[in-house]
Amino acid sequence: MSWKNLFDTHYWFSQPYIAHGKALWLLVGLCLLHIVVGLFLRAFSYYQKDKVNASICKRFSSLLATTGVLGVIWLFLRQERIPFLAWRFWLLILAGIYVWWLSSVVRFAVKRAPQIRQEQEQRARLGKYLPN
Repeated sequence: MSWKNLFDTHYWFSQPYIAHGKALWLLVGLCLLHIVVGLFLRAFSYYQKDKVNASICKRFSSLLATTGVLGVIWLFLRQERIPFLAWRFWLLILAGIYVWWLSSVVRFAVKRAPQIRQEQEQRARLGKYLPN
């Protein structure tokens, strides 16, 4: 593959060849790794005592499991040489969605989660003076 292909529209909107050997196993392994880590994070989130940490784990698990399943579906469509649905631009769209979703989860973990923890701490501190 030449790097010039990445700037050619024919490359993105044409039927790709079937993946063989290491490329196939790399794609399958990457997708399955996303699914397994997503399931692990979902199970791990149930054991979190802090609800904010559990929410962050659930958000990451949703991201990884969804992109992993969509990657497996795209890989199946590619291997079956289904017109239009196996084109490479779907992988580009999936990568864009992944980056956007990952940035929103990181933004939540960095900006919103500390604010939620501070609000919970303040509510607990003031809650002892309020009747149940």
